[in-house]
Amino acid sequence: MVYLHILAGGLALASGVAALWVRKGGRLHRTCGMMFVQAMLIMALSGAAIAWFKAKPVSVLGGLVTAYFVLSAWLTVRRETPRSRQWQAFSMLAGLLIGGGALLAWLAVPAPGNRSPAFLVFGAITLAAAMLDLRLFLGGALSPAHRLARHLWRMCFALLLATVSLFLGQAQLFPNVLRQMELLILPEVAVVLVSVYWLIKVLAIGRRGR
Repeated sequence: MVYLHILAGGLALASGVAALWVRKGGRLHRTCGMMFVQAMLIMALSGAAIAWFKAKPVSVLGGLVTAYFVLSAWLTVRRETPRSRQWQAFSMLAGLLIGGGALLAWLAVPAPGNRSPAFLVFGAITLAAAMLDLRLFLGGALSPAHRLARHLWRMCFALLLATVSLFLGQAQLFPNVLRQMELLILPEVAVVLVSVYWLIKVLAIGRRGR
């Protein structure tokens, strides 16, 4: 399973970067995007399973959160059908359980100094996103621009988690010179900057009605 996780992670990063850079809405973008979704789900869920057996709860949570954001982002741009509504309900419930469970786990630890901030941060972000899912599921409407923005920020957040997991979470795999010069932070910064650029562009185009 470790090799599957590594292979899927490499494919996810490559296809995610390609999907960010190619022309949006085109055939290449859709192909790279679908490859990214599949690879990310395999990587996230296999990583969560590996972390479970190694008793690493933060990594288990990280894998589940990543899988939720990828799935919900993909469903955002899917044509709505009875089957897609079922998947939306599943994704929403998963987000509520993951986010709520993470916050409860954080609160359950008696000593504040022993609480992992990852449970608070991941729990709060995931629960907030799941509440937005609930609002949309109960009849909320999104403009085309806001639907694309919703799809974009969730995909980019998942890509950011994968990038952090590799370059910072596995920093020992890289040469000392990269760690000493703090170059391993650059991929994360690049993902954030490109994500912000596309969010601004999508929302600006939406305001102009194009």
